[in-house]
Amino acid sequence: TPPVETKDVISVEKPEKVTVEEGTTFEDLKKDLPKIVTVHFGEGEKAETADVEVTWEKGEYKGEAEKTYTLSGTLGKLPENVTNTKNLKAEIKVEVTKKEVTPPVEKEEYTITVSVNDSKMGTVKLNPEKDSYKEGDVVTATAAAKEGYKFVNWTVDGKAVSDKAEFTFKVDRTLTLKANFEKAAENPNQEDPKDDDKAVQTGDTAGSPIVPIAGLALAAGAVMAAVRKKED
Repeated sequence: TPPVETKDVISVEKPEKVTVEEGTTFEDLKKDLPKIVTVHFGEGEKAETADVEVTWEKGEYKGEAEKTYTLSGTLGKLPENVTNTKNLKAEIKVEVTKKEVTPPVEKEEYTITVSVNDSKMGTVKLNPEKDSYKEGDVVTATAAAKEGYKFVNWTVDGKAVSDKAEFTFKVDRTLTLKANFEKAAENPNQEDPKDDDKAVQTGDTAGSPIVPIAGLALAAGAVMAAVRKKED
């Protein structure tokens, strides 16, 4: 039986460079490293290649920013009749970049103003009262009617948005709130002074006549005169 010819590994292809952010641990880095490398063995017409598993070593890797590391990897099981007498290893470069800090997205700012349909009828205020408000801010608009007037509603561009004197809302745009007031109705239970001159009702039945007070006095005088005449 002729002896089995063996071939020796002569080189290992270098994988493409891997780039990670500063602070990346070696355990996390391994997730980005290739699991297989290509090895070359044999020479001349007998040269061949094969994909072989690789185990990467941490070495001096620390994940420091703006630094490039060269990692070594031990080759796994080689094809049958292939040896690695020179103990060649895989190599890969790892570039660590400075971590980018994404600034927080600034919320848009809006202007909220309040007005009244007539300053003689009431007043308005905002809480908190600021030059501008960020989207999502909670604001309370309060309307207070002056004596003799009452609050009706809040409107924006002529459309009613609340009938509560204290209106709380979240800011989502620039707007002007208008508080609308009107004259309060007079007390319906207040007595009319003219009622003293109105007719009074006598008798207990619904059919009893209503006679003005002046008419009663004249009638009483006529009765007294008739009595005196009869006595004479």
